[in-house]
Amino acid sequence: MHILCNIFCRLRSTRPHKDRLAALRVLQDTDGLRFCFGEATLQLLQNEFLYPHTQR
Repeated sequence: MHILCNIFCRLRSTRPHKDRLAALRVLQDTDGLRFCFGEATLQLLQNEFLYPHTQR
């Protein structure tokens, strides 16, 4: 069972697996995951995680 909560709400969801993708499915409330990898993501990786420019 995955449980997400804050001071405003609580969400409970039962999934067959307990991995990162299952948690993302709970957050997106779908089985068809969607990801966005754009310029903002590249900037975040370069600035915060020292992602090298050569990996593009």
